[in-house]
Amino acid sequence: MAEKRKRPVTVPFPQLIKGLDLSKQGRGPLVTKTVAATMLVVFSSTVYTITEIKKRIKDTGIVNPTDEVLMAYRLLEAFFLGFSLFLGLVIDRQHYYIREINLLRRSLETAKKQNLSPDSSKRRAAVPDK
Repeated sequence: MAEKRKRPVTVPFPQLIKGLDLSKQGRGPLVTKTVAATMLVVFSSTVYTITEIKKRIKDTGIVNPTDEVLMAYRLLEAFFLGFSLFLGLVIDRQHYYIREINLLRRSLETAKKQNLSPDSSKRRAAVPDK
């Protein structure tokens, strides 16, 4: 029997970047900002509810089992919303920096090509060394 060779696992990184670029064109930024704003409002509401529950517990002096369950649920919700917003910001910044790196790489390659062209070698020969 012939053994099957396993292919190395490749990450579709260029396709992912192109997908992010496409999502940031047209109506993509508007949709992204709308979703982020909605998540921020829900996050703020959750934090407000948590503070209200804490205030109620502080006023009564005892922990109501219902308040305890609500508090745990709201804390979990706030954690997930906050973490999602944070990851969204990190991904957005990384995408920006990757685009900048690609632009710089392209401009560096064009500058190298211009320096290696035959016309530039003639220009260098015409300019005396100091």
